[in-house]
Amino acid sequence: MFRRADVPAGLGRPYYVFLLAQSVSNLGSAVSLVLVPLIVLRLTGSPLSLGIAMAVEFLPYPLFGLVIGAYVDRLSRRQVMIAADAGRMLAVASIPVLAHAGMLDVWWIYLAGFTISTLTIAFNAAEFAVMPALVGPDRLDAANGRLSAAYSAVGVLGPALAGVSLMVMSASTALLLDAGSFAFSACCLRSLRRSLPERVAAAGREPVRHSIAGGVRFVFGHPVLRACAILLALTNLLVGATAEKQIVTLAKQHYLATDSAVSWLFVAAGLGTTIFSLLSARLARRLSAAQAILIPFFGGAVCMFCIGVAESFPSVVVLWALGSGLGMFFVVNLRTLRQRLAPPRMLARVVTVSQVLSWTPVPLGAVLGGWVTARAGSAAPVFAGLGVIQLAIAAAFLLGPLRRADAYLNVPAGSGV
Repeated sequence: MFRRADVPAGLGRPYYVFLLAQSVSNLGSAVSLVLVPLIVLRLTGSPLSLGIAMAVEFLPYPLFGLVIGAYVDRLSRRQVMIAADAGRMLAVASIPVLAHAGMLDVWWIYLAGFTISTLTIAFNAAEFAVMPALVGPDRLDAANGRLSAAYSAVGVLGPALAGVSLMVMSASTALLLDAGSFAFSACCLRSLRRSLPERVAAAGREPVRHSIAGGVRFVFGHPVLRACAILLALTNLLVGATAEKQIVTLAKQHYLATDSAVSWLFVAAGLGTTIFSLLSARLARRLSAAQAILIPFFGGAVCMFCIGVAESFPSVVVLWALGSGLGMFFVVNLRTLRQRLAPPRMLARVVTVSQVLSWTPVPLGAVLGGWVTARAGSAAPVFAGLGVIQLAIAAAFLLGPLRRADAYLNVPAGSGV
């Protein structure tokens, strides 16, 4: 039974309106997560094309991430999120429009993915920055856990909805569900004009390059934030970029799974992440900040290896669910740690600088993973290798600054570290 302290009371109506808006938006995105790889495979039949599709989605991080973070710390964070939703709605809707006109090419999907990713950087930076003011620093773990749980829950419904939609319409037409979800989110955010915190104290009139430099100096100068960024960069380059896209290849080519069967991988992942998200605040109280990051990271590596040597598709589904849940537990605690370590005036810059460092290797990792999978002829040994690599990365960070993360939580944000 949950103790009273485990209940995230007092989060407030604005938080729950925001939660509803982003739950619907992420339901649409979960549908697209299933549909877009299928569209790419149908257009090209190539695992390498899947890798390229993922690569272009991460190119905006090194190209625009630092600039976006600097501007989000200066602008109305609510207006940034509304504009990002509107832009993403148009980008997603363009795919079914072109498909019905008989003009859809894989290159347009790459362009749409690039655009959506750029706008998502802005939205996520604003969301990350607004959360401490929206719920208060003492309820960040509960708020982040609830938000992640809601995202994960719709991650279960989204693939199921995608599977149902594929029975009655084409994959490209079903993307209109995602476009509509962005419109709903924008409308909800507009209704929060008087209650949603928009910005902190003005950043002054310093040049944007100075704001960017300040964010970079803070992240690189903070041992824990720097270690987290490097950990993610290595993982995304050598493991994550390949696993996220090539799981579809593993299902389709190694296990000869149907499109509907593939959707169960995403349903399972949603179930796993929902369970671990709901338990995140309770579990985190029993662990140190370092343990809450490193333990699920080790566990995810074991799951990855087991996926590579599994003998049946149902086993892969279960392992993918467990690994996804552990990954979400890792992400929730990392997000909360970053929010508590960064000063309010720099929240957007801290998250975008960290994302640039973490996600810049993804395009190379995605293309490399697609090439390796194509050369191997089977994704199964590739996944076994990914598990070994992630275990090695985890072991390398056991003795680093992450082990002492709790000590830095007692240092006031913005002070010397």
